[in-house]
Amino acid sequence: MDSINIDIAGVNRILIVMDEIRPYVEMEKVLKPGVGVTDRVKFGPEALAQMTVQKYDVVIIRTSVLNLLCKVPFVEQIQEHCFFVPNIILLVDKSEMEHEHIQYLLQRSHIYTALAYPFTSQKEWEMFVIEVKSAIKASKLEHSKKKREVIHPPFPAVGLAISTGGPKTIYDVFSRLPKDFYPPIFMVQHGPIWILNDYVEKVKERYGLNIQIAKNGQMVAPKTIYIAPDGLNMVIDKSLYTIRLIDSERECFVKPSADPMFRSIARCYGQFCVAVVMTGLGGDGSKGCMHIQSVGGTILVEDPKTAIAPSMPRTLIETVKNHTIYNSKDIAAAMVANANNLHDKLKLASKIYVPK
Repeated sequence: MDSINIDIAGVNRILIVMDEIRPYVEMEKVLKPGVGVTDRVKFGPEALAQMTVQKYDVVIIRTSVLNLLCKVPFVEQIQEHCFFVPNIILLVDKSEMEHEHIQYLLQRSHIYTALAYPFTSQKEWEMFVIEVKSAIKASKLEHSKKKREVIHPPFPAVGLAISTGGPKTIYDVFSRLPKDFYPPIFMVQHGPIWILNDYVEKVKERYGLNIQIAKNGQMVAPKTIYIAPDGLNMVIDKSLYTIRLIDSERECFVKPSADPMFRSIARCYGQFCVAVVMTGLGGDGSKGCMHIQSVGGTILVEDPKTAIAPSMPRTLIETVKNHTIYNSKDIAAAMVANANNLHDKLKLASKIYVPK
């Protein structure tokens, strides 16, 4: 396969982020004549770590529509954490070029796209090379040192803490929640794993919601409810918006605890989050909601007068100043209203297109 003569001299170092080896080898052959060093790394935390310690002029990422939701926070984290902001070229299929998440990324600075041809013919290969080299050449014109800009989360998020009396009470919420509710919901419901598994199946069957027991390392996606498994604390890692399940100390005498979950939500989503505390014994969630309050997040609490176990909501009301009280039947509507408001605020704050 021959290379196309497009001058990209001056690009000293390129990182190619893709899991497949063969396309990388072919791409490296094409880029070698004009590039000093070409490195490859698989997509994930390793790639982000590589870019935080090594200066790259250009990062080429092979993406697909199936995992674009993973790539959005990944690209944002590159721009937030790298000492020197590289120009980023997303290799996408032709059918994906107009996808809303691609358009969202293209609103950011230093982001370019090139078509990822399947290499089934010499002509397609030449077109691919032209796309990549043209994107690299265009990126050289805009390349600059890191701009200190605020990086907002890709979407708002909801954290929900519930314990004794939870299964009966939460049905009041889920039965009124739209199936296309966009923000992810991170949830702590105290109980053994066999009860949680049965609980998940019933919620899916009755209400058609996308609910699951959280898995360690999975990327956070919208329209999904993640439940912390028994015996592990669930937190969200801001570096790549992934879920981490950790065997850390009990908090408020329980594990999982809502407090570490709320703290991580505050770190990741800032003001663009909603915390919900409902029926339960003890005071789990109240200390975590103080972090939600400190970043300007929204706090909703079930009315202790109507809660099966009023201790958790009562403790929050006594501990956290900024909160709004609802009965269990009205909390779903409040979640939807606040999530829509946060979505609009996020779009305005980012001054870019945010998919909904």
